[in-house]
Amino acid sequence: MNLDFVTINCEDRTDVDYLKMVEVATKLFPITILDEISDKGSIQVLSRWKAAIEGKSYRALLFQETFKKLKKLKGKDPLIGMIKDPVIAFYHFFDRTNFKKAIYLVHDYMDERIGVVSLFYLEEDASSKLVAHALGHKEGLRHHTEPIDLMYSELLTSYQSIKQSFCPVSVDKLKKKEY
Repeated sequence: MNLDFVTINCEDRTDVDYLKMVEVATKLFPITILDEISDKGSIQVLSRWKAAIEGKSYRALLFQETFKKLKKLKGKDPLIGMIKDPVIAFYHFFDRTNFKKAIYLVHDYMDERIGVVSLFYLEEDASSKLVAHALGHKEGLRHHTEPIDLMYSELLTSYQSIKQSFCPVSVDKLKKKEY
């Protein structure tokens, strides 16, 4: 299996080594053996939104628009979109009296084939963990609040083929929760 990745709205790709980030992520989270990691370049998504975070204004991408654009690139291999801008999602909900709108910052999302990973505000190590988190969801693991920790325990109980890809020392550490 190959893993494809694209950067979104990254005109200058020299400031971050995206390939290294994905390689580190695949070592953090031993998914199915990868034949190749392919850099599919960069795509542009119109950002008509702004987000104010900690007193600073950033251009923001709407999740639905970003996801639609990535879906068009979908091939037979899983695809991860890596974004330095904040990605936001709008949700409407009913609070017993009327409808309200909530806006959330999306850090990662993964369906069967496509991932959106926002690297906003993160260092390279943390970004690699975020990519690994999305890869875990690609493998069908449930959502949780911590980047990888809870995923490891589920790996040991649910996915025998993945469990076998851990070395014995790692399996022992995971059982003792020394990660």
